[in-house]
Amino acid sequence: MPDSYSDFVAQMQVAVREETALWELPSGSTVLLPSGNVVHGPWPARECSDVMTSWLRRNWIELYLPSLPNKWNLPGAEWRVRASFTERFLLLANVDAEKLLRDPSRWTLDSEDGHVALSLTSSGADVDDREWLAAAVQERH
Repeated sequence: MPDSYSDFVAQMQVAVREETALWELPSGSTVLLPSGNVVHGPWPARECSDVMTSWLRRNWIELYLPSLPNKWNLPGAEWRVRASFTERFLLLANVDAEKLLRDPSRWTLDSEDGHVALSLTSSGADVDDREWLAAAVQERH
């Protein structure tokens, strides 16, 4: 397995832990270090989709829509009727989360879909990094 794929999966794990919005995933990330910036990515949206879907199916991640400013005036997503409401966000039903992950064309800034964020589940927090990588590799085949 190429080292670049391991880096990709590690960065996808970071995205989950940082509760990154879906629209941000394919663009990659930049780590600011005193010795210079380290750039990871960009990545094909389909690869991001495959890895996140694999982790969702294992119940290691979930997707939620944080509270967004009303002035953004984004059209409401169709999955809202099935989402669980909390004080701070909407938690997507698993079936809707998987549909959204499988369709990266929906991960845009001008829709609620794109602002949906990743989140680590309590069961995902107990999973070893090697298992996260193994699940991603399995999804590739």
